[in-house]
Amino acid sequence: MIEEVEKVITKHFSSDARVVLTDPPVVFVIMQKLIVKGQLQNLALAILVIFILTVILSGSLIYGMFCTIPVSLTVLLNFGIMGWFNIPLDVASALIASVAIGIGVDYAIHFFNRYKEELAIGKSAPEAVKITLSNTDRAIVYNAAAVGLGFLVLVFSSMPPLARFGLLIVLTMFFSGAASMKARQSCRIIMDGNLL
Repeated sequence: MIEEVEKVITKHFSSDARVVLTDPPVVFVIMQKLIVKGQLQNLALAILVIFILTVILSGSLIYGMFCTIPVSLTVLLNFGIMGWFNIPLDVASALIASVAIGIGVDYAIHFFNRYKEELAIGKSAPEAVKITLSNTDRAIVYNAAAVGLGFLVLVFSSMPPLARFGLLIVLTMFFSGAASMKARQSCRIIMDGNLL
């Protein structure tokens, strides 16, 4: 609509005339562009900060990588689902990435701290991974299910943005838990006890 109006302005007004488009459609387009730009900048910065902090706290690049991979996958999957199902990026749905980052990094840090505790008490790397997997998987599944089900009630909201937000939170919990578990299963293959 804005493009059509701009064509009419170009056709019927001279270059000396100053025409300014206003009203809700223009504000909406500007707001959408700002949300997308701000969201991309904030996501990149948040993931970079998480990586740097986890590397500093652990002294390990591998630790930082394993904490940021599940987060990044969750964010990508959520935005992919939004694109696939034509879910608009609005203020509510833009918050999903922040939630995904907070949840995903929590799961990853919980896992790797437990792993390091097992190594510290003398367990070998394979033993530490096995114990950590058996002790953290159930907690992560229960947490993801409890939070996801809690937000599921929003799906029945009469306000579409809230309903979409509820659905996306449920998907975020599922993706975040699954990505964290997949990253942990990879530990069996690539960790030898000296990498973390």
